[in-house]
Amino acid sequence: MNGDYTVGKKRTWSTSKVFCFIGSFFGLLISSVFFDRFGRKYVTIVSNFIAIGAVVGQIFVQDVNTLLVLRIVQGIGVIITLSGRYVWLMEFTPKSWRSVINNASLVSWPFGIMSLIFVSYFCTNWRHILIVIAVFMVVTSFILFLFPESPRFYITMDRSEEASKVLELLCRVFNTPEYSKQKYVLSSDEDQDKQTIGSKLKDFVKYPIMLKRTLFLMACWGLVSFSLLRTFPFGWHNMGSDIFVSQFFSTLSGIIATCFVSLPNRV
Repeated sequence: MNGDYTVGKKRTWSTSKVFCFIGSFFGLLISSVFFDRFGRKYVTIVSNFIAIGAVVGQIFVQDVNTLLVLRIVQGIGVIITLSGRYVWLMEFTPKSWRSVINNASLVSWPFGIMSLIFVSYFCTNWRHILIVIAVFMVVTSFILFLFPESPRFYITMDRSEEASKVLELLCRVFNTPEYSKQKYVLSSDEDQDKQTIGSKLKDFVKYPIMLKRTLFLMACWGLVSFSLLRTFPFGWHNMGSDIFVSQFFSTLSGIIATCFVSLPNRV
């Protein structure tokens, strides 16, 4: 299942899930540094296979302590992969389609949990469930190799020629000859320092309005996501007569809540 336990009328997180969230929190803290330093594609692929390795390791683990360590590693790999996939995809997506793609990305998570419910119905052994998850992750990982690196990353790293090649490739793939015949000239200020965490923090000091808007949007997103993703699904698991139906309704509520959360993206 998804790591939750239901005891009577009380639903609580398992220790395994808590440790996975600990890894996810740590992954969020370090992901931006890796994306800006090594690129969206490379970091996303590497972190994805780190998550796969952690899942495979849990199949053969024999003690709880090792299992919890692997859950932390899995959380780090999964959250960096999700973050990298989002940034990577958004930088390829036209502005008019970004909200649609973002909504689809948000809804994909509860749909994945729902698929896992059906798998767990037929697989009673939790190690077999992990095998199914690992196989699915490996198969879907090859999609990541089909996309080129983000041109935005190349530009920030003063690699304009490579960014031009990616744009020309995209024009050929999407059959836009009126653009593919053009010579892309991408330049960046050579005197401008490459972005670092320190320079980004200095920008907040230099531009207070940017800091205020960033904090405001973070607060709005936190309020909306918490109120919908955590309060709306409350009690839905009581609608089922057994654990599988209960988890189905619980996940269904997550899908509906995610759709509501994504509505502000249309504004």
